[in-house]
Amino acid sequence: LTYNGISDHFQGHSEVLYFECSESGDYTIELNENHIPTGWTVELEDQLTGIRVDLGATAYVFTHSVGNIEDRFVLHINQQTVGVAEGMAENSIYAYVKGESLLLNLSEIGGGVALSLYDLNGRLLVSESAVGQGEARLNLSGYAHGVYVLRVHQGQREVYSQKIIK
Repeated sequence: LTYNGISDHFQGHSEVLYFECSESGDYTIELNENHIPTGWTVELEDQLTGIRVDLGATAYVFTHSVGNIEDRFVLHINQQTVGVAEGMAENSIYAYVKGESLLLNLSEIGGGVALSLYDLNGRLLVSESAVGQGEARLNLSGYAHGVYVLRVHQGQREVYSQKIIK
């Protein structure tokens, strides 16, 4: 996967990384050249183990067994938010698109959140509640490829907002 440059309008992106190997063993994923602009993070999520690492700071070493899922990894490239409202839980929630689903990790935030997905015209497309902790899923199969805005509220307070690319 290669990102040759980041435009000023780029907010972030999550990309599934497919890993296919016919031999079991230990492998390393790292950035070849660390040219990450100031204020950006590149994180690798291992969906098999639940581990998430900052590739700008360290390489990720993992053990692969033949038969592991091919879409085991998700690469998250995000611009760190400037001026985030106090109390927002931006580090405990993250979202990414996988296939026709929008997945949200809510593992570090209490339940009782409302998930809202908007198009770029501000039109509400879907609103759902996520009661428990863990992972929430929104079905995107009825929506065209494009850019959407996800907002997560806990009570009256917005705790997370991200542009989503389908």
